[in-house]
Amino acid sequence: LGDKIFPGNFGLKDQVTALRWVKKNIASFGGDPNSVTIFGESAGAQNSQHLLRSPLIEKEDLVTRAVCDSGTINHMSGMMNVDEVKEYTLKVAEEVGCRGSSEEIRKCLQAVDGAAIMKAYVDNRDIDMSKLPFAPVIEPKDAEDNVIPEDLSLRVS
Repeated sequence: LGDKIFPGNFGLKDQVTALRWVKKNIASFGGDPNSVTIFGESAGAQNSQHLLRSPLIEKEDLVTRAVCDSGTINHMSGMMNVDEVKEYTLKVAEEVGCRGSSEEIRKCLQAVDGAAIMKAYVDNRDIDMSKLPFAPVIEPKDAEDNVIPEDLSLRVS
């Protein structure tokens, strides 16, 4: 929703958490924590490019290089306007009975079965499925673990 409770990019934030684990533990498996390559195909390639260009990833030195197959963050689905994502999020939340402030919606969604949320998403005819309706967004500047603070397609990787 573009605020502190729902800044966006939760999938990318999960990937950052995984990369932090890799950085911390890869040596135990014979890997080099200073030479981590990520791979992505299609939307995964878009995610890999966002991560590779992210100032957060750069600051923490989590990724050295990326192999990207059949996807680019310059494609129309590589980034969404936060207002569109907010609209889609609120539609899905309302469909499962969650309304109110961001905090109220968060608490409500945490109590809803994941299958019900997916059904609300798939069944919602108001969501433009020609796009990835929950694609990455530019996060608020004060977002925790801000992965995309600006349009990363303009950064050289």
